[in-house]
Amino acid sequence: MTSDRPPAEPLPRRRWPLLILVVGLLAAGLPLWRKVPQDRDVHLDLQGPVESLELVWFAGDEAIRQSVMSFQRAAPPRRVTTHVSVPDGRYRLELRVDRGETVEDSVRNVDFSGGVTEVVIAVR
Repeated sequence: MTSDRPPAEPLPRRRWPLLILVVGLLAAGLPLWRKVPQDRDVHLDLQGPVESLELVWFAGDEAIRQSVMSFQRAAPPRRVTTHVSVPDGRYRLELRVDRGETVEDSVRNVDFSGGVTEVVIAVR
């Protein structure tokens, strides 16, 4: 039994241009993908009485997000979860904790590089 079709070209020779195209597109798109904001969960473990908590996120010297949370002094939660949508990278988080009689300021560096989507920060 014979066929009128010419013999097929070996598969590896056919796939090289496609493989090169796919690798090129991935290499070109990876830096862009890292700049796309992703949702991140930030868990704040609260210690002691807390009446309010102010968070200011910085990318470099630019404030990119600010939020304020208020609590009932008699029963503040032990853990608060907040969300921030930012690209991969390093950020500075400035915290202001109002404990009723005192206000405490602190700064934390948060690294969301490498696809990190969740961090836990102790607020003492």
